[in-house]
Amino acid sequence: MTGGWWDGMEDFWHHFSQDGSLGVENTANSMESWLGPHKNLRVGSVGITHMLQPGEEKTFEFVLSWYYPNRIKSWDEDTPWKEGEETEKNYYASRYQDAWEAGADLLCRLPELEKTSRLFTKAIYESTLPEAVIEAVCANITALRSTTCFRIADGTFLAYEGSHERKGSCPGTCTHVWNYAQTVAWLFPELERSARRIEFGLETREDGCMPFRNERIFGSEPEEAVPAADGQFGTVVRLYREWLLSGEEEFLKELWPKAKKALEYGIRNWDPDEDGMLSGRQHNTYDIEFYGTVPMLNSIYYAALAAGEKMAIYFGEEETAERWRELRQKGSKKMDQELWNGAYYIQKLEDIGSYRFQYGEGCLADQILGQFFAHVNRLGYLFPKDHVRQAVYSIYENNYRDNFIGAVNAQRAYAMEEDKGLVLCSWPQGNRPVIPFCYSEEVWTGVEYQVASHLIYEGYMEEGVRVVEAVRSRYDGFKRNPWNEVECGNHYARSMSSYGLLLALSGFHADVPNRELSFSPKTKEKDFSCFFCCGSGWGIYRQSRDDQGRVTRKLEPLFGNLEGFTLKGGEQ
Repeated sequence: MTGGWWDGMEDFWHHFSQDGSLGVENTANSMESWLGPHKNLRVGSVGITHMLQPGEEKTFEFVLSWYYPNRIKSWDEDTPWKEGEETEKNYYASRYQDAWEAGADLLCRLPELEKTSRLFTKAIYESTLPEAVIEAVCANITALRSTTCFRIADGTFLAYEGSHERKGSCPGTCTHVWNYAQTVAWLFPELERSARRIEFGLETREDGCMPFRNERIFGSEPEEAVPAADGQFGTVVRLYREWLLSGEEEFLKELWPKAKKALEYGIRNWDPDEDGMLSGRQHNTYDIEFYGTVPMLNSIYYAALAAGEKMAIYFGEEETAERWRELRQKGSKKMDQELWNGAYYIQKLEDIGSYRFQYGEGCLADQILGQFFAHVNRLGYLFPKDHVRQAVYSIYENNYRDNFIGAVNAQRAYAMEEDKGLVLCSWPQGNRPVIPFCYSEEVWTGVEYQVASHLIYEGYMEEGVRVVEAVRSRYDGFKRNPWNEVECGNHYARSMSSYGLLLALSGFHADVPNRELSFSPKTKEKDFSCFFCCGSGWGIYRQSRDDQGRVTRKLEPLFGNLEGFTLKGGEQ
């Protein structure tokens, strides 16, 4: 009802307290509201009544549906729309005519949807993975269903980096942020293939330059097509991942020409002398430019060359594959020689004091991010295995905090004094720049999960799980929302790197083109089980080990079609 003071509450209680229903008789409805901007606000209710006998149960079920077919044809949701201007339709508007039709469809399919949802929940929560890992994997699926992500009329998948209260945070399905996210690719691979089609098919210029934010999708042309080194190389790796998870040759054929141009552009722009080491201005996910030789960006470069080599071989382009192979091998060897300090990889830059936002001899949490990508996509070790293991352990040893009491952070505070977490960078040997790269003292859950997954890949189970437990203790439902891990905005996309934990612990790898699934669990339990999902279906993987060490492996398909797949085991 409308009116002033507590008229609405009085009217509500008057009707409800008599017989438990809200009648339509309401003489106060004729009253005009004087509540200023809320004068057009109307509140209503719906109700269902059942007569219950002692001990009897009834289900009171409501279906809420909505229909807002149009959205601003722009990433800027604050853009004022004028009558007659073109809009973009939401994807569901191409499936339903109105809210009633959407609700009716839900009711028709509700038994099937509920059954499959419960089956998915059962499969993932009844695994033998650590509880904190399961929570991290599942809780961050919500980022996909939040306002961070959306689809336009033709089904194209787009996303912000995160969500602010009234608008998206940082537009354009940002390539370097989505590098980390694994959830969408493994659970809904069709959506990720859609994103690759935009990045390569629409956004990548003819010279191979790929802006790190998608603008052309809404008809805009940025003044300067700024590429990000980590985003551009990482997208090549993700194209390879999408092919492995789909087996769709036509998809790869469609994007391969632009992918080659993107990789070659990266070589020309950041490795012009082709010594295998990137140099010059290197924009990246920390929103600054790195200069000199940076292990993080070089490691992603080598992962892209390794993925590119695999795809070139598939298309019979042996010369291209050989060139990229030699460049990768030369570069990774040189990086290991020049940037390895005996404990981890450092940035090499002469006169570092002349540059802002660098980190020099610091221990960067993302220092070998490309090796994590390589593990996820079964591309092998990019550097000596013992150095990789030592580097990842050094990140844990130097960047993990049991508390932040006395910690100095002039930047954004995502962890308070009693919290635990892993910071982006530390300087265990001193020589911290006066002004290091921004965010260096922060904790980002997406990076923490990446490091935790990599620790597990390298055999550091206890340490990896401890990092995950630290994150989940910060988002435990009391301190913070357990389904909303924050970075620059709510439901931040980078948090979906948590799915990498499941991949690392199970050692799961899917090769759909060759119809092969393989597992190599990192735990030594006699009975191991976990959820798995690839482009063709999902289910449960079970592995048991008898007292003689004999291993029995079994797939339990629950959804989709997994016929014709070969099950393999063994170490990565």
